[in-house]
Amino acid sequence: MNVNHYVTIYQKDAVFTLRKFLTAWWTNFGLDAMLAPVEMAGQAEVLPCIIKNVEQVNTVNPFAPLMLTNTAGMVIEFIEQYPDKRLAVILLPCELRTMIELNKRHMVPAYTSMRERPGGYPILIGVDCPGTFKAGDYAVRLEKMGMAKLVCQNLMHGKDTMLGDQEFRLACQLCDQLLPLGADLMIGAICSGETGSLLVIARNETLDSSLGLAQVTEGIATEEQVVLHEEFVGRIINHRLAKRSEYFGSGSLYDHFGSVLGT
Repeated sequence: MNVNHYVTIYQKDAVFTLRKFLTAWWTNFGLDAMLAPVEMAGQAEVLPCIIKNVEQVNTVNPFAPLMLTNTAGMVIEFIEQYPDKRLAVILLPCELRTMIELNKRHMVPAYTSMRERPGGYPILIGVDCPGTFKAGDYAVRLEKMGMAKLVCQNLMHGKDTMLGDQEFRLACQLCDQLLPLGADLMIGAICSGETGSLLVIARNETLDSSLGLAQVTEGIATEEQVVLHEEFVGRIINHRLAKRSEYFGSGSLYDHFGSVLGT
């Protein structure tokens, strides 16, 4: 059973709040390295990078609504590069699903094999993702709004209507899997502006204890915090399912990809 903790969002800045939590957790857990989406200095891009000290957590940003590459393909190399270390990987829901699929195809070590590593298997940290923009659209929004406001607005997607949904990449407009199900540690961020907090969710009680989440969070989340998160996510999922039905029913999805592929 999931164990739901929370951390209060500081000055409406979900990215700063997550970094503060990750910094505390890194130190408390004794992490050696992390593969995570990182803001590139002097650039708008956010790309997966390996960070090897806790000070670099201040560059981590998995909430930026941009996806230029899939981190799942980098996990095996990361594991091999640090065979005896305590590791963590931050993944979006689609990246987590890719890793699970690669595991099924025996292209990444099975979890049982990873547990036999001297450093243990990498802790999989998954974050909510309402959707991402094309690179050009993302850059325009970032310049106009700044990161904190852009992230806050994106995580509140679904509060009233889905009018902004069509601005996402098509794959995101049709995606109904917004939650990082199966991760060891999940960050519930959708609707964080409404609850004023991020959910920090351990997959089960054993992981909750071993990760030491009680020492680096503010307590067990209230029922209201959990329900609001579920309601927001459910609202977006229902909209996406209806849109997928519309696309498949009308043939628009085929027409779109057919034109891209030249068929």
